[in-house]
Amino acid sequence: MFSRIFILLSVCALSLQETITFNNGGITVNFTNCGARTHFEITAPIINGVNIDASWLGLTLDTNFSSLADSNLIACKKNGSTVSVEQFVYSGSQLVHMNSSNKFTGLNSLVVNANGNIMTCKFTRENKDRDPLYLNMNTQKLFMKISYGSLSGDALQNAVSEYPSSSVVDFPVHQNCEQWTSLDNDRMMVKFRNYGSKTMYEATVLIGNGVSIDSVWLGVGINFNRKMPGADVVICKRNLTYNSVEHYYNEGLNPRYIDDTNKFIGLSSMYVGANGNYLTCRFTRDNKNANPKYIYQNGEDLFVMVAYGTFTSDVMLQHALVKESKNIVSFPIQPSFEDYTTLDNENLRVEFKNCGKMTHFTVTAVIGNGVSIDNVWVGMGLNINRKMPGTDVVICKRNTTFNSVEHYYNDGLIPKYMNLSNKFEGLSSMSISVSGNVLTCKFSRDNSNPNPFYKNLNTENLYVISGYGSFTGDEILVHNLIKESKNVVKFPVAPRCTQFTTLNDDKIRIEFKNYGQKTDFTAIALIENGININNVWLGIGLNLNRKMPNTDVVVCKKNNTILSVEHYYNDNLQPRYINESNKFVGLSSMSITTSGNTMICKFTRDNSYPDPKYKDLNTESLFIHAAYGKMENNELTNHVLVKETKNIVNFPVEPLIQDYTTLDNDNLKIEFINCGTITHFTVTAVIGNGVSIDNVWVGMGLNINRKMPGADVVICKRNTTFNSVEHYYNDGLVPKYMNLSNKFEGLSSMSISVSGNVLTCKFSRDNSNPNPFYKNLNTESLFVISGYGSFIGDDILVHQLIKESKNVVPFPVTPNCQDFTTLDNDKMSVKFKNYGSQTEFIATALIEKVDINSAYIAVGLNLNRKMPGASEVVCKKSGSQTYVEHYYNDGLNPVYLDDTNRTIGINKASVTVSGNYLTCRFYRDNSNSNSRYLNINTEALFVLFAYGSLSGQNLEMHSIVKESKNVVPFKVTSNDTFQSYNLGDYTIKWIERTDEIDFVFTTRVTLSNNLWTSFALSNDPIMGDDNAIVCKIVNSNMIVQHYYNSGKFRPNLLNELEPSMGLTNVNCELNSGNFTCSLSRKKILPDILNYFDTRYKYYLLFAQGPTDDNG
Repeated sequence: MFSRIFILLSVCALSLQETITFNNGGITVNFTNCGARTHFEITAPIINGVNIDASWLGLTLDTNFSSLADSNLIACKKNGSTVSVEQFVYSGSQLVHMNSSNKFTGLNSLVVNANGNIMTCKFTRENKDRDPLYLNMNTQKLFMKISYGSLSGDALQNAVSEYPSSSVVDFPVHQNCEQWTSLDNDRMMVKFRNYGSKTMYEATVLIGNGVSIDSVWLGVGINFNRKMPGADVVICKRNLTYNSVEHYYNEGLNPRYIDDTNKFIGLSSMYVGANGNYLTCRFTRDNKNANPKYIYQNGEDLFVMVAYGTFTSDVMLQHALVKESKNIVSFPIQPSFEDYTTLDNENLRVEFKNCGKMTHFTVTAVIGNGVSIDNVWVGMGLNINRKMPGTDVVICKRNTTFNSVEHYYNDGLIPKYMNLSNKFEGLSSMSISVSGNVLTCKFSRDNSNPNPFYKNLNTENLYVISGYGSFTGDEILVHNLIKESKNVVKFPVAPRCTQFTTLNDDKIRIEFKNYGQKTDFTAIALIENGININNVWLGIGLNLNRKMPNTDVVVCKKNNTILSVEHYYNDNLQPRYINESNKFVGLSSMSITTSGNTMICKFTRDNSYPDPKYKDLNTESLFIHAAYGKMENNELTNHVLVKETKNIVNFPVEPLIQDYTTLDNDNLKIEFINCGTITHFTVTAVIGNGVSIDNVWVGMGLNINRKMPGADVVICKRNTTFNSVEHYYNDGLVPKYMNLSNKFEGLSSMSISVSGNVLTCKFSRDNSNPNPFYKNLNTESLFVISGYGSFIGDDILVHQLIKESKNVVPFPVTPNCQDFTTLDNDKMSVKFKNYGSQTEFIATALIEKVDINSAYIAVGLNLNRKMPGASEVVCKKSGSQTYVEHYYNDGLNPVYLDDTNRTIGINKASVTVSGNYLTCRFYRDNSNSNSRYLNINTEALFVLFAYGSLSGQNLEMHSIVKESKNVVPFKVTSNDTFQSYNLGDYTIKWIERTDEIDFVFTTRVTLSNNLWTSFALSNDPIMGDDNAIVCKIVNSNMIVQHYYNSGKFRPNLLNELEPSMGLTNVNCELNSGNFTCSLSRKKILPDILNYFDTRYKYYLLFAQGPTDDNG
């Protein structure tokens, strides 16, 4: 039995739990907001003359406590042995149940206990409800109050003590929180996790009421109401000789199999166990099945029921106890890409992660039945049925001297090698380990292969079969145990897997990411065989075969005097530098670290190089080799260990969003995005060598060689009172300003921040400039040089550390870059996109010095860095009102640019607030006949940014104003016309905006109501792992929602609380059989799981169909 298996279903970690303590009353409130619902636990002493056996304890929520009107009260009642938790609302000053027909509205998992005079109340409250008086903990700012008082019969008497919170209570949503509901005052606990296509359940129940734990059935049911007829029930049966988990439905009050031919329909990973009088049943249930008696779990409003009773000779007697949730239980989607199935009551476990081309497996088996852990084989098979003949089987063999993972197929009942010339056909990253009588076997298996006996994991519907037995020599003896999954196992594709291979029984792991022109490698090796970790070399090689001669090898060297990553090839068995004049040829971003006996070596390798000894990672089929040995006098000695992959390794290409190079063993990192005319840099430096983080300069230089003289250097200066980013060049070894009259020459968007001893400096640098000392990043081949030191006044003291890239650093141009400039150390940002006739702006400011609800931000353009003459778009927020208007600075006095048209040249404007950030979006015409209107296309303009307070709608003096250091180029990047694509009944048009993409999607439809149509972004042309936008007409209402589709079944909303997550400007119309929906989609929402980043490229998929009763 594996105690580790259900870590994901353990009680919510304390780190997810928020706590409020009311010290003056000794009251504690713990709560965890899981998005759809919040779990509460209140503990309070009931004193001040109140009898705890006739008392109530309440939690009140309100937007303010100036009056009780519309407050929500959850009251926990204890009247002798009778307990209840109910939801009330104040109608004026009158306290009434939120819903007269359901006093438990929005509540589940109700528990009331008393210990002496201490009452503990637990409940789960749904965060929203259709009732307009129900307060939403996710969208409304709420105060909390705890109170208690006496009961008179069932009625609440006035509170004798009240303890309000001093401020609004924050209910942060925890995305990965555990989901559960409890019944029978916590004696029945049902935990669950919905992965989209299926849900894992764990039910733990205290068995009583005269039922023996050794002859018991336990049912977990779901239904559309709180009644038994029609319920879909999974029943767990146990006696001393028999365990089974089976699928029923209630025909009236009589349980019947959902499918008489398959009593396990929709179930997998089943387990039944007992501990004292507690019965635990675990199973995974498919959320959907074609059987009409099977209840679809996603999108339905379902209650949960739990019951138990006695069973004899497979006959279930009437339940001894049955309980139902008070309200609907929601099953929010929490996708996971580490999937699994279990067999043999969890004694066999098969974990898997399908990465599209390959699936990584971990098979764990508890070995028994007379088989020795020191002479055992464990098999994991795939077949189109639950039988052994024709099964594709990976067999893990182990004895005390030998480990091997090999690929077989069953010819009838006889196992034969899948390929006689390669017993490892389709396999990689193989390892076997044992702990006690538990064997763990890991391997990666190609999903397809031309061999006719090879099962295709992506296209075939496959059962999993697993077993074990003994072996003699190379002969596999008959199994001592064999088990099959009850149903087909789905292998959903996980997006953007980490690519890796392992060698030497998992002791060497090589991760890689191919960006097309270059590949990042991370090699992690456990150094053994008598080699000292402080005097070692580790080699990672590529070759056309599994032999050492002609291997292209990157060697990582470490001893007490040297850390180096160098490029070799094997001249027969003799290692030689690929290029004697440059031992780092093709390498960059090199680092070596150690932890205990483990060495970690990172490097980036160019995929190709014009040398016949250099292996081309994109065009050649390559094996990976790994070896290590001892260093002597900084030279390589013979390896003590060498390993090769059993098969060719694939290096799939992934897009690169942000490029980088590192220096000083990763202590200096330079990230960059070249946008053609400008490059955005982020320099991160770990400051050491006796230099204080509070008095430091960090430099990032470019030069045509690896030397300091002539280098073009951007220097970031910081002390406790001063931040500055300035542009220098090295006159010999002496740094001088690039331009004495402008120390910020060619720079913009500058900021400096620190965390501990790490300094981060951001800046944007023009790629070219007429200054003769200025290095042109697009036309010159440049090395990167970086270092740091101290400074006094404006004088830069000599560097304490200086490092140079080993090779020229390429700065490839990234298409469709985002244009922006930032000011005030990144507290102000202006994104923009020039479409030729107009420019889109998104301006955001951190408002620190004024009230954000009575504030303005102003984005100005001028011919210089001064305010007089500036043309300014002013965005105002006054309470709930917002305005965007066009001003002109007449001297220092702002006046309307046109008194008769305050929004001259502005359209599509909006103002929004998020926390302390005020954001203004608008489109500005690039030119206008007004004589004071500045022309973005023809004039060289600086950007000015300010904010301040409003007095009514009038502008007060700005609290802060900042100007760009140089002219900001507003180059035309788009012509404001849509691209389009047509496929059959579908036409889609799109245009890229600053941070959104506008779509117009039209479908030819035959229905006029209760229909849906969608377009989806996908990593491949096959349905599954898709981000879909679905346009619906449901009961004549037009809706657009955002979904994730994990496979060939109903997709799931990206966010249950916000069905249109990431979508704005939505409009739909049906005209003459054409259903058109137009919308804007945010390019990226990094915190939202399965929200596809449109900076990557995707396939477009289309589909349509009718909606069901639930839309």
